[in-house]
Amino acid sequence: GQQTHAAEESLHDVLLTTSLALLDAIETLPLIESFGPADNNVTINATNDGCHVNQAILDYPLFAYVTLLDRFLLAFPNLLDSLEKPSVRKTGIVTVVTRACLFGDDTAPSPKCRNFHSRTAAVNLLATISRILPGTTADICNHLSLRAPASTRRALPRYYDPLRECRASSGFVGMRNLGSTCYQNSLLQQLFCAGRFRRAVLETSPTDAGSQEGGELLLELQRVFWALQESTWRTFDTERWFAANKDGAGQPLARDVQTDVDEY
Repeated sequence: GQQTHAAEESLHDVLLTTSLALLDAIETLPLIESFGPADNNVTINATNDGCHVNQAILDYPLFAYVTLLDRFLLAFPNLLDSLEKPSVRKTGIVTVVTRACLFGDDTAPSPKCRNFHSRTAAVNLLATISRILPGTTADICNHLSLRAPASTRRALPRYYDPLRECRASSGFVGMRNLGSTCYQNSLLQQLFCAGRFRRAVLETSPTDAGSQEGGELLLELQRVFWALQESTWRTFDTERWFAANKDGAGQPLARDVQTDVDEY
């Protein structure tokens, strides 16, 4: 009996040390910032998860860390008490999962879990924590409500499907048509797919544009390219980009006037 108890305590200590190391790894793992079509070292492949691109390849370490933590807690629920003690770790596991994995925070606004598989693993981990310690459910809900962007705090339709708001399985982000602005959207998508041009745009400071108007236009173009490359959205709202465009007389373009690309 004593040997069994000692072995269980030893195993608990090993798993606790490993779990703490996994949490540290999740917090310190660098965010993968660069992926998208026409990059030299990352390709986009269609997936069946309905949410993201082939960043799953880059997201494997994070997926593995989160999944291991989930499996440890399922097999040894007593680990959770230790992981949530402030004396053991300053930042609790719920905070790490919601802040680092799912929503980001003020210091790192982009979440590290950026594809369907890793985000599902993080949510499953929260569900496991809630089942083991029902008292943490209110804390989890509070974290989710605080971390979720304001745009998601709305009345949702009865048959709401969040995957319909995620990046399409093709790997590309669409652009909203404001009326008859499809000519701009098609041109921007083509320019975006020219990898060297896109990187040059993203690496150029708006202050180097030569004029205030040029700087504003470059900044909005960078916003568009960033969204098409980095966001997890299904579509990007082009309202600000369109507003920054002016005609030869310096007047805003008419969004309801059909125009061909070669006239733009």
